[in-house]
Amino acid sequence: MASSLRLLRIYPLPQIFPRARTLTTRATRHALNTGAKIPVLEFGTFQDAVSRCLKAGFHLIDTAQVYDVEVEVGRGMRESGVPREDIFLATKLWCNTYHPDDVERDWMFRSEISIRPMSTCC
Repeated sequence: MASSLRLLRIYPLPQIFPRARTLTTRATRHALNTGAKIPVLEFGTFQDAVSRCLKAGFHLIDTAQVYDVEVEVGRGMRESGVPREDIFLATKLWCNTYHPDDVERDWMFRSEISIRPMSTCC
């Protein structure tokens, strides 16, 4: 398996990470049990950092409705110029969502309220 992994070097942009060093890793993505391949590097969400980090090579964005940054995340994704299919967007359910019915209800609510503002098509 190691032979199938390629070396990934990320050179952080100084304006994003002024004191950062070069990061080196062998894996770029990890396969989930669903078959989706998730990037091994992620970056949380805050204002224009999303666009800059996507341009710098981060392709996993971690957010949650409670952060109240859905619009900024969508804007950053669009401004980055990175194709949507190359971005893995992780989000979280709130702590009161335990039962499968609650998950479906919460997802339907989030689809209407949160995900639409993050749309990268318009």
